[in-house]
Amino acid sequence: MEVLERWTEAVRRPEPEVPLAEAALLISAAANHGLDVARELALLDQLAARAAQQRAAAVCEVLFDQLGLRGD
Repeated sequence: MEVLERWTEAVRRPEPEVPLAEAALLISAAANHGLDVARELALLDQLAARAAQQRAAAVCEVLFDQLGLRGD
């Protein structure tokens, strides 16, 4: 299934059921043809697991200091 078809399928769901991370990654995949959406979703799950039991300051440390994430 092509990226646009996958995105359309994802966002046609009732609003509470829309997979926001997947929808956002599919938009990115439309512009970045080599993007592996499944891999990126797995990475997001890993980040969530690492941060699940942390306080806000610790979450920021993991995301910004350890992983070097920055906004666009």
